[in-house]
Amino acid sequence: MLACARLHVDEPEVRGIREILNGEIDWNLLFRLTTLHCLTAFLFRHLDTTARDLVPGPQMQLLRNRFLWEGAAALRNTSQLLELLEIFQKHDVLVVPYKGPALAVSLYGNVAFRRCNDLDILVTREDVPRARTLLEGAGFAPLHPTTSASREFLLQKRHSEIFKRDSGLVVELHWAFAKQRGLFPLDLEMLRPRLQEMSLAGVCVPTFAPEDQLLILCVHGANHLWSRLEWLCGIAELIRGEPLEWKDVLERGQALYSKKALFLGLVLADELLSAPVPEEVLVQARANGDVTWAARLVKKKLAGGKIERPDERSSLERDLFRLRLQSTNGARIRYLMHRMTIPGRDDTRFMVPMGRRFIPLPSFLRPFQILGRLVGSIARRRDVVDLDHKKRP
Repeated sequence: MLACARLHVDEPEVRGIREILNGEIDWNLLFRLTTLHCLTAFLFRHLDTTARDLVPGPQMQLLRNRFLWEGAAALRNTSQLLELLEIFQKHDVLVVPYKGPALAVSLYGNVAFRRCNDLDILVTREDVPRARTLLEGAGFAPLHPTTSASREFLLQKRHSEIFKRDSGLVVELHWAFAKQRGLFPLDLEMLRPRLQEMSLAGVCVPTFAPEDQLLILCVHGANHLWSRLEWLCGIAELIRGEPLEWKDVLERGQALYSKKALFLGLVLADELLSAPVPEEVLVQARANGDVTWAARLVKKKLAGGKIERPDERSSLERDLFRLRLQSTNGARIRYLMHRMTIPGRDDTRFMVPMGRRFIPLPSFLRPFQILGRLVGSIARRRDVVDLDHKKRP
């Protein structure tokens, strides 16, 4: 999977792929891992063109079918995204497609090379009420019931809201890139002067400058513990694709309190996918102990080949990971306060008036919920250790 996780392979990489295939392959595990990491298109492309003679016929057919199914879904998503963008444009609401088909074309030149289960769009914070109205007018409904008070709370304290249509299409409306504004304060107002244009199925749509795209992708991957290899593949292809203003990238990472997340993405892209990151940047990145610790953790999890659903991941592990990547002790305290007091999207239906503001009722209970999860996580780990000791002779 790692050998195929790139848009193009050269002769040495082809030899490496064929050498691996001459060994014993657990095709069921490979396909499950490839699906989990959203790399079906890359695996099919390289096995079909460089090593078809080494792949059993039934396995090749399964992979081809999966690739065609995902490609058809990508085309449907592209059509539906363009429909939404047209609606927003008609009402003079600036919207930028975030991830999804637009990112696939930008990075890989083909919508079929990036699987997406929903559509992500970014608007300014001021345009969120109008965007909600436009989505509801297009047949979408909020996935989590809200009130006027809870919507205002979400707008100030979170970064997105999920909408769903009867057909099953899910749209995530973003007005920021991180749940807590102070941790990554980039938004569309800051990006507006730097926006560029790209062609998506013949339609001109706005997109981020490559330097901004790199930082956004690194922060997104770090927030999710780099649990999907395709995210790293995107960073590697972005770096390979066009010259970057590295001084600008580093300065913006510093100014937006995200230099560690940036460094982590670059180190992983270099070590796992041979991305051409400048050596002077890698030297800076590897000099940071938190970055090297996080890179080891990510590589260890990837090497384990574990099939892990997002809802099965340890919240304690996720929080420790994110804490290590905060820029200052003050940022760590702000992150902990946010985690301890701000409930999820589905916990804002019951709002309690507090002076001129409304606070979700679960905010008062959340510290106890998190403490309970922490105790439960520690207890489960202790049970695993005790069981391991009992098994030893």
